[in-house]
Amino acid sequence: MHLYQGQYSGFIKNLSRIQVSLIMSLIAILMDILIFVPLVEIPKGNTHRDFFNNPLKWILAILNAATVYFYWKKRFKIK
Repeated sequence: MHLYQGQYSGFIKNLSRIQVSLIMSLIAILMDILIFVPLVEIPKGNTHRDFFNNPLKWILAILNAATVYFYWKKRFKIK
């Protein structure tokens, strides 16, 4: 058992599936803003606007949120 597992497991189980999926998607978007775009996209000549206007980015974000939602639905069934 991990040292901090007991502290965080109750917090995570109290979140709804949609909350967990949105938190994970927002963290991914924040990391894109802070790390990926400045290090990869801007040197290629693109901007933040170019990166976030790409529809494929939003399709992947929705797919990620849906995957997390259905995983949590299967993993933690309400009894």
